[in-house]
Amino acid sequence: MTPEHWKRVGELFEAAVEQEPAARAEFLARAASGDGALAEEVLRLLASDESASLERFSTTPEADELRLTKAEVLVARGLALTRLGRANEAEVPLRDALAWREANMDENSPMVAESLIALAECYLSQGERAKARPLVERAKRIHRSHANLGEHLRAPLRKIEQRLAAR
Repeated sequence: MTPEHWKRVGELFEAAVEQEPAARAEFLARAASGDGALAEEVLRLLASDESASLERFSTTPEADELRLTKAEVLVARGLALTRLGRANEAEVPLRDALAWREANMDENSPMVAESLIALAECYLSQGERAKARPLVERAKRIHRSHANLGEHLRAPLRKIEQRLAAR
C-alpha cells in the first residue's frame, strides 16, 4: 500500500473514532467513497483498538461498558460492510453483536433493537426477506415499548420497513 493510502487510513481512523459508534458505519461508507479496501482497513483498526481496550481493562469495573462498546463496533463494522456491498461478510459480526446484547441486556433494550435492525438490513441486502421480516417485527415491538425514543433510534427502523414494503 502507498504512503498516501496509509495517510488516508489514518485520517479516516481519527475521524471515525470521533463519531458515535452507531454512526461510524454510515460515516465510513460516505468518507471512503466506495473504496472497500480503505473502509476495511479503517474497520480493522477500529476493531483492533476496541479489542486492545477490552483485553487491557477486562478486570476493571469498566469492563462491562467496554464489552458494550465492542458490540457497538461489531454493529458499525457489519453495517459498513453491508453498505459497501459485502453483506455476506457482515452477517457474522452482526449476529455476534446481537447475541451479546441478548445475553447481557434486557430483551426490550433499544440496543437490542439496533442490532436487530442492522442484521435485518444485512439480510435484505442479501435478498433474504424471510430472515429480515421477523427481526423487523421484533424491533418494532421493542420500539413500541419505549415511547420516548429519539429520532436517531427510530429512523433506521423506518428505513428498513420502507425497504421491506417496497419489494
